[in-house]
Amino acid sequence: MALDAKVQLMSVKETRMLPVEEFIQGNRKTARKSDEFVTGIIIPHPGMDARGNFEKLGSRAFLVISIAMVGVVAELTESGAIENLNVAVGACSAVSQRLYLLEKEAKGQKLQDLEIKPFYLDNLEPIDDIRGTAAYRNAVIPELVTRAIKGVL
Repeated sequence: MALDAKVQLMSVKETRMLPVEEFIQGNRKTARKSDEFVTGIIIPHPGMDARGNFEKLGSRAFLVISIAMVGVVAELTESGAIENLNVAVGACSAVSQRLYLLEKEAKGQKLQDLEIKPFYLDNLEPIDDIRGTAAYRNAVIPELVTRAIKGVL
């Protein structure tokens, strides 16, 4: 999601492209119509100076299921200011969410100076499940987002 990936869907009638965040609609639910096949996943080539990072919080290092996860792609200017920032958070809502407000307000700031304000996370809706409680996710996600962003340095 942080890579701005798109899903290509094809039917007899049409071929269409959907951003991943529109394609994935919930647990085992997608925007694929009954007569469509997924025929591709398109990941645009990030800029030459783009950097990425992924941070995961889980009960075991190699366990696929996570308590929370954050993917980041950042492009910086020569002076180290943020030119473009994509941040996606997983396992903290029914579907992964981009932090668009954070992305917008980060432009022009230095990565190391970026502060994760609580309202940047307002679109997240963590649940209680076997992996962790909503309260725990709410408590750890600001630090996980901070680590993911600073990890691109």
